[in-house]
Amino acid sequence: MTSKIHIKAGNFEIDFEGEETFIKQGLLKTVEEISQLFKEKKIIGSSSQENGVKLPQNNIAGNIIEGTVNTIADKLNVKSGSDLIIAAAAHLDFVNGRQEFSRKDILSDIQTASNYYKDSYSPNLSVYLKNLGRSQKLNEIRPETYALQAKERARLKELLSS
Repeated sequence: MTSKIHIKAGNFEIDFEGEETFIKQGLLKTVEEISQLFKEKKIIGSSSQENGVKLPQNNIAGNIIEGTVNTIADKLNVKSGSDLIIAAAAHLDFVNGRQEFSRKDILSDIQTASNYYKDSYSPNLSVYLKNLGRSQKLNEIRPETYALQAKERARLKELLSS
């Protein structure tokens, strides 16, 4: 007998259609093996989505941070454009599970923070990003692609987890 199953746990999502006996006997083991493989190889992003499997991209061990950019900005006591960019980077990393993000992603995310965003932040984005690189909070890993610097990521994780 053919059955369908949809499993969703956090960011992990899988659809399966096939024999009921496989669902009962092998699907859980297969899901665990795929999840472990992705964790070990740190495979994230489009390659997993092309196969119809969405695996967790959030690497915060035992702790998933939730909320909007506004929520994170509140917790971080944001006072400036640079601070808001860090809140957006934390949102992209910890909430959306993306450890690298484009300049465009950052701009879109800061603009969603209606409690903090000011129109002057957009034209000054390049200056803010350059200063955050100099202060070792963001790394430019490719042209116009950024990631939180490891020490800053650890600091933010600690602040946002408490």
